[in-house]
Amino acid sequence: MRENYRRAQLPGDALFGDARALPFADGSFDVLLSGGLLEHFREPASVLAEMSRILRPGGLFYADIVPRKVSLYRWAERGRIARDEHLAEGIYESDLSRSAWRDRVRAAGFRDVRIASAGVYPPYTFRDHERFVWKYGGLLRALDGTPIADLLGFFYMVTARK
Repeated sequence: MRENYRRAQLPGDALFGDARALPFADGSFDVLLSGGLLEHFREPASVLAEMSRILRPGGLFYADIVPRKVSLYRWAERGRIARDEHLAEGIYESDLSRSAWRDRVRAAGFRDVRIASAGVYPPYTFRDHERFVWKYGGLLRALDGTPIADLLGFFYMVTARK
């Protein structure tokens, strides 16, 4: 992060720390964005609780969550991935369902929780991706939550209020 600021010749600060013990006072932020983090914790409740703690009442929470991808390797290794403690946070990939994520976000103190399919991850993996998504949004929403969506690697967008 610091290197990115330096290369872009822009001012900025980067803070590094434990997502379960964020170095900010309660209610410090109006908006909290989480990208590609939550799915790497076996139990994300403590991370969500910290995010809720630092968000002011009425603040907006956004997260993208990439469910575990389907692959022959992951299928063959599913037992080890689920149990092996050597697959620490950062390597581990969650296979929680949308409803399980909704429950965890609510339990952390958020309200108005909405989870929407955001399509294939990573986005923009093929030419004219955005036009395709706008044109066939109904089809993509119909596929959401199906084994086809899992094969395609759909990810979720979560929004909520504190």
